[in-house]
Amino acid sequence: MYAHWENNKKDAFNTKVTLPLENHIKEVHDMTNEGFDLLRSTQSLSSALRKVLKPAEWVVYEMLCLRNQREEEVAKVLGFKTTEKNRSPGYKQIKNLKRSILVKAKKCIVNGEVEIYG
Repeated sequence: MYAHWENNKKDAFNTKVTLPLENHIKEVHDMTNEGFDLLRSTQSLSSALRKVLKPAEWVVYEMLCLRNQREEEVAKVLGFKTTEKNRSPGYKQIKNLKRSILVKAKKCIVNGEVEIYG
């Protein structure tokens, strides 16, 4: 039974089981470091998005992502209102704008317009 396992399933088992790094020091030290610069990547994404976003989308992106403000503050700036009880103003519009921004950001990254690694 062990011989059958060793011949057929041992390789799959070895790929799934993690090993401690002590056994692989040389492999870990030989790995290249692809220095990721978050600030530069954010600036690159912002400049690419500035070209493709509509003015309202840019305001939402800038306030939510760059200035880290709450959705209620964005809705107030854009003049969104609500008629529903216990709902924040403009929640649906902001949700749709965020979805649109995300789609456009993904497209910019896939097209290579955003520099991710420095």
